[in-house]
Amino acid sequence: MLGILYLLLCFCVGNLICRLFWPDMNKNNKVPSYFVCIPAWFLSGVLPVTWTVYLLAYLFRGSRQALLPANILTFIIYAVILIEGNLLLKKRKKASLAASPAAETTTDPSTEETNTAETAETETAAEKAVAAEEAIAEKTAAARTTAAKSVAEKTAAEKTVAERAVTEKTAAVNAIAEAVDGNLLKTVAANEVAGDDWIENIAAEEAVDGDRIEAVAAEEA
Repeated sequence: MLGILYLLLCFCVGNLICRLFWPDMNKNNKVPSYFVCIPAWFLSGVLPVTWTVYLLAYLFRGSRQALLPANILTFIIYAVILIEGNLLLKKRKKASLAASPAAETTTDPSTEETNTAETAETETAAEKAVAAEEAIAEKTAAARTTAAKSVAEKTAAEKTVAERAVTEKTAAVNAIAEAVDGNLLKTVAANEVAGDDWIENIAAEEAVDGDRIEAVAAEEA
């Protein structure tokens, strides 16, 4: 039991020493903090506690059990140190918290100049970005207008070519229709002439037949 209390005292003393002298220990390491802190607490606590015990035991070297009073005194001494150290850490923490708002409110002239320069650079960069965006928008609009004009010109040319082709085809069809109508008229006229000749032939044949009938009738008479 006393050994466990001795180890706990070593860890507590080491923790106090590390918080007092190395408050930022293991802040930038990538390993978990307890992998570094627990060994550091033990090593930094066991050395002063052990040396204190053996130095006090040397003072009580005339007694039969020199380590007993040395351990008791060591526990008392380091209990007081732990209480005072924790009070000191609390005061330091309160002072740092009280100083941080004041540090935030007070501005350094060099910091103001730096912030002003950074703000001016940021505004200049923003203006350049806006000007570049406007130039890109103008170029895009001009390209779109040119493309629309070229498309309209191509469409008009295609319409003109199509209209010409349709007109030419219509003229050709009309010419063909006129030629066909002329041929039909000629054919009809020829057919009419042939019909007239046929009618005349039939009339001549009827006249011949009439003459024959008259001749036969005259013979019978």
